[in-house]
Amino acid sequence: MKKRIVGLLLAINMVCIAGCSAANDSGAASSAQGESSQEASTQATTDASTEASDSSAAASTQTSGSTNIYEQEWYQEAIEAGLLSTGTNGRLENVVRKLRDGEKVTIAMIGGSITEGGGVKDVTKSYCDQFITMLEEKYPDAEIEYVNAGVGGTPSALGIMRYDKDVTANCSETPDLVVVEFAVNDYQEPTEGRAYESLVRQILEQDDKTAVMLMFAVFKTKWNLEDLYIPVGNLYGLPMVSVKDGTAAAFESGDLSDALYFSDEYHPTALGHKIMADTMMNLIDEIDKKVKTGTATSKIAPVPETYYYSPDFLNMKLVTSKDSNGAKVSTGSFTLTDTEVHQSVRCDEVTFPDNWSHDVSGNDPFVMEVNCKNILLDYKAANNSEYGEAEVYVDGELMATIDANRADGWNNNNVEIVFEDTEVASHKLEIKMAEGSEDKKFTILALAYSDEEMTYTQDRSAKAAASELAGTTMLDVYADAFKLGVALPNNVFNNMTAFDAAVKDNFNSITCENEMKPESLLDKDASAKGLPDSYYEPAVHFDNCQPSIEYCEENGIQMRLHTLVWHSQTPRWFFTEDYTDDGELVDRETMLKRMESYIKSVLTYFEEEHPGLIYAVDVVNEAFDVGDGDENGIRQKNNLWYEVVGPDYYVRAFEYANKYASDEMTLFYNDYSCMWKGDLILENLSEIKEKGWIDGIGMQSHLSTSDDIDKFLETAKSFLEAGYEVQGTELDIGVKSDTAAEYQKQADLYKAYFTGMLELKNQGYNITSITVWGIDDAHTWRTGENPLLFDKDMQKKDAYYAIIEDYES
Repeated sequence: MKKRIVGLLLAINMVCIAGCSAANDSGAASSAQGESSQEASTQATTDASTEASDSSAAASTQTSGSTNIYEQEWYQEAIEAGLLSTGTNGRLENVVRKLRDGEKVTIAMIGGSITEGGGVKDVTKSYCDQFITMLEEKYPDAEIEYVNAGVGGTPSALGIMRYDKDVTANCSETPDLVVVEFAVNDYQEPTEGRAYESLVRQILEQDDKTAVMLMFAVFKTKWNLEDLYIPVGNLYGLPMVSVKDGTAAAFESGDLSDALYFSDEYHPTALGHKIMADTMMNLIDEIDKKVKTGTATSKIAPVPETYYYSPDFLNMKLVTSKDSNGAKVSTGSFTLTDTEVHQSVRCDEVTFPDNWSHDVSGNDPFVMEVNCKNILLDYKAANNSEYGEAEVYVDGELMATIDANRADGWNNNNVEIVFEDTEVASHKLEIKMAEGSEDKKFTILALAYSDEEMTYTQDRSAKAAASELAGTTMLDVYADAFKLGVALPNNVFNNMTAFDAAVKDNFNSITCENEMKPESLLDKDASAKGLPDSYYEPAVHFDNCQPSIEYCEENGIQMRLHTLVWHSQTPRWFFTEDYTDDGELVDRETMLKRMESYIKSVLTYFEEEHPGLIYAVDVVNEAFDVGDGDENGIRQKNNLWYEVVGPDYYVRAFEYANKYASDEMTLFYNDYSCMWKGDLILENLSEIKEKGWIDGIGMQSHLSTSDDIDKFLETAKSFLEAGYEVQGTELDIGVKSDTAAEYQKQADLYKAYFTGMLELKNQGYNITSITVWGIDDAHTWRTGENPLLFDKDMQKKDAYYAIIEDYES
């Protein structure tokens, strides 16, 4: 279970329609909704002068002669610059077709105080109403139904809670167009974009005819959250407009002043609202041109199966005193109804009239029992000492302590995530007054929960492409923590143009996939021809690994040497009297001499010919196992090392490696399935460890999407605490099917692997390297499992983006 005790800092001064003092005095915000008292611009047209909040002198600097302000070049440029996207999903085109054909069109607006009409005395001057008026003028034969669901002080987390209540229930039919405006109200919004995306997705999924337009309003500081939400719009193919982008040049040039655009720090004047409406209308005009000329699409693009932030709050079920919506509610001492709650300027009803308010005569807890995966709590904030602290428990665990007496409170809505998990299960929520607040008020305006299992996958590539991660590499993220390696076969080095950038950007270590294994380094012909002198000293050559050596030295990349002593890929002739495939096997003493000679030849070659190139050596690979008649956990089946030398062959290998390795080379034992045989490995390496012949353990990481990464990390920690250096080796994570769900699991497991290893490193443990076993899915030994970070076309997969997505430069 994940706890998120994150308060929604609505920055009330940013989003309330009225000043705090007026709201607290009256319990409603409407009394303080004035424009600036200086509203005239004598040099502008009559219409502009009644809409712009500025002094005559100041406004005159914004206009020239008697030119209509809307006809000035800067104004037209601002409107055009505000168009970010006409969308790609085809839905708005169908809305325009209905308008052109004179059909009924239902349009809803949902957002905060700006959508409600904050900044103007007359709500018909709000951008929403002005936009509807423009549509009616452009399409006089169409019947337009208009619902305004703007509520001051509400972010998208409350938008998703109240969408059905304030939009669906108030429209006579499914909306044709919904305008979403939360780019300023979502300041420090607790769901971090997930509620916003959930709202967008919910609207799109309710009916494939409904179009969504994203409106990005702006504060006087020229701030909004459009950078957070534009990627959502791009993923879902939404039309988007931004008055921040549109007016930026005009503010910079001085053609547009703060006094003309803003009635206070946060809300537009009537002129500001008109700029918003004109920006939206410009979008409609662009679509209309395409429809008119027949270039507009008529095909509705499906809602993507992937998500950007995550639709964790999709289809939230609203729980009020009027409708428990599937939950079991016991009110306890929360039996009263609070009527002093924020009221919309567009109607007489408060935002959540069916609330529960604490009766100060008792302190029995409010209880809700429900099957869910998350719970949102909407409560009233009041700058009033009569209100106190409430504690929120879920399944007996304290999740949050909430103080309803806030200096920035104005009887407004505040939302918190009080519970969150990934799975739907039965949970019990309790709310009771905290100690010392038993005689205080507290109003639960509403609760909402989701009981939908996640069926979507994250589009990490879209997220990365739209963010600072677009140019981020694995080395950017992890180079300061440990080496990043990749295993490459010779055929990659022979065609390095296709892989060069990916290798250099992401890896500073290379392992030969096969070219440094015994069968590649041992020279059969030279060994046989050299007899009898070569009887104890088999010949070696390094022709096969030269391409990798040259590439690494040219690019300053170090190498892991894999591997010296292994039961596999070690030829039988190496163990025979005459160096032939079917010769008689030599005795133990002879084979120990050959082992020493071979290890000496390989290690001294790299020390003398390529000093500093090799930083780690897999001295022995896969010596321990149980099953197939293995005794004492030493591998016997198909293991000529065991057959000829005996069960201590791996000990002797470390003895010789320690004798001939340079100081720069760290010596490793490397094995697979370490999480299942960790104790066996530690037990059998104890003698070598005591003698100081070994530095570390390489943990092969050939995983699948069903593997338990926590078990892997626990084993790594046991090795580390036993005094070993640990390197993650041979990392690849295969998928069981070519489906989005499997690739999601793959990405999540890759991320868990890297973040887990990094966490151990940050805790002071000696993790020094992670090596991915292959560059792309076209170069992998796991055919059909697509286990790597790049696909067959060398495109970064979601798994790649998963391991870098939390990077902060």
